[in-house]
Amino acid sequence: MTVVVVLLVLLLTDPTVSQSTDDVNNNNISNHCRGRAPTSNFIRNRNSTFDEMRRRLLSERVLYARAQDLSGGDSVFAAAQCRNYLSVEQCVACFDVAFSELAKCIVSNGAYVFLDECYVR
Repeated sequence: MTVVVVLLVLLLTDPTVSQSTDDVNNNNISNHCRGRAPTSNFIRNRNSTFDEMRRRLLSERVLYARAQDLSGGDSVFAAAQCRNYLSVEQCVACFDVAFSELAKCIVSNGAYVFLDECYVR
């Protein structure tokens, strides 16, 4: 009876393939913009915040980072997290792709991006 149940389960499931960790696979991009139009000060704060997060990822050799820039009244809070099977270099590569997607969000002051290997908001 157990064999029949196992065979039934195997027949009813779809086979899947794990993602390769040889390079960052960012084929599935989901990004969402929200909020009001950003000011030039907000964009400066956003860029400095993301520069700080990238520096932390590399210097601290971690797969997650948070940063903020509160100058000029346009507060920016940001966070990034990578999957734990990535190297730091792969994480930073994914972060760079995510930031380039976030930079396209010029109509709002809030956004997040889901990629296959990382999340940035």
